[in-house]
Amino acid sequence: MNTKKLRKDIAQKLDSWDERSMFSIAGVNRLTRSDIDVLLMCCDVFEKYGTLNGVAYLNPDTKSVLAKYGGVVE
Repeated sequence: MNTKKLRKDIAQKLDSWDERSMFSIAGVNRLTRSDIDVLLMCCDVFEKYGTLNGVAYLNPDTKSVLAKYGGVVE
């Protein structure tokens, strides 16, 4: 999974965030700030363990973003 690029893209979105709008990353719309935090947590997990297996629950939008960055969630 390309965590470096995902973190960079998230940082760019957070820099321009107006605290009321939703996020759009990798063509996935309607992401909330909570979804962004989950994506960052997934980056941490992947960097530490090399897999996302064991992450309890991810909503479909979050899974879609991870898939576009090479993250496989089973």
